[in-house]
Amino acid sequence: MASNSVQPGCVVEFTAPTGGVTNGVPVYIGGLLVIPLVTALVGVRFNGALEGVWTLTKPNGEVWTEGAPAFWDVANARVSIDSTVGLQIGAITAAALTGDLTGTVRLNEVSVSGGMLTLRKRVTIAAINAGATLLPAVIGVKYRLVDAFAIAVGGAVTTVTTVDVIGTVSTARKLVAFGQAALTQSALVRAGAAGGVLLADGASFTANDIGTAVTVGITGSAITVATHVDFTVHYVIE
Repeated sequence: MASNSVQPGCVVEFTAPTGGVTNGVPVYIGGLLVIPLVTALVGVRFNGALEGVWTLTKPNGEVWTEGAPAFWDVANARVSIDSTVGLQIGAITAAALTGDLTGTVRLNEVSVSGGMLTLRKRVTIAAINAGATLLPAVIGVKYRLVDAFAIAVGGAVTTVTTVDVIGTVSTARKLVAFGQAALTQSALVRAGAAGGVLLADGASFTANDIGTAVTVGITGSAITVATHVDFTVHYVIE
C-alpha cells in the first residue's frame, strides 16, 4: 500500500453535528450522506458508513422499483422516491410495495457539494400563500442559488404583488421576486428577466446561511385564480 494511504473509505470517522447522530439513521456531514454506526452526542467523534446497501425507512403509500433514484427526506427522516423532498442519496435496490415501511437503498458514496443540482416542484396556491419549502434545511448544508424559473398553472396569478423565492443570510431575503403581472398562465418567468427581480449587486447568487431552507411565499394579498406555480431552481451546495 502507498505510504500516503490513510484508511479505506467505506467507514470514516466524523464529528457529530448539532443534534447528534443516531445509530443507523442517515445524516448529512457537509455534502456527504453518512450512516452512523453508533449513537453520538453533538461534538463527539463517531464512525459513519459512506457506502453499501442499507435497509431504511420509506413512506407508507410509495411503490419502489429497482434502480429508481432515492432521495433523503430530511423533514421526516426517511427515504423517498419523490425528488422534491430532498437531495438524492442513491438508488433503490429492491422492489417495495405500498404498505412496506422499509426498503433497501444503495448509497451514492459521493458528496453532493459543488455540482449543479436542479429541483422542479409544483406548489399549490394555498401552500404558496401559507409559505412552502423548496429546499429543506439540512444541518451542515449551505445552498447557493444559480437560477430560477416560475410558471403559473391553471390560470394567471392575480391579486398578489410578488411571488417570492426566499433564502436566509442573517435574516430572510427575497432571492427572486416574481411579479404578478408577469405570471400569466403558462408563461415562463426567469430570475433576472422581465418580472423576475433580483437582489442588488448579485446578492441573490451568494451562499445562504448554513443549515437554512429555501422557501416560497408572497408579498401582498393572497394569490387567486391560478391553481399552482411550477418552480424550477438550479443551485449548488457549498
